[in-house]
Amino acid sequence: MKFVWFEKVKVFLKEVKAEMKKVSWPSRKDVAGTTFVTIVATLALAIYLYFADIIFTFLVKYIYRLGV
Repeated sequence: MKFVWFEKVKVFLKEVKAEMKKVSWPSRKDVAGTTFVTIVATLALAIYLYFADIIFTFLVKYIYRLGV
């Protein structure tokens, strides 16, 4: 009764091994393509946010100078 958890761990690991054999792994080309798309999208969003920040900062300073 003391090592019941050990048997449960063994069963769990066997099930994990069986499920891992069923996994459809992407090809190297697929991984490279999705990585490229992710990097480009991240850079595009960063550039957009950078310019949006500059514009909003300018607008806030302009409104503040007007005394509103």
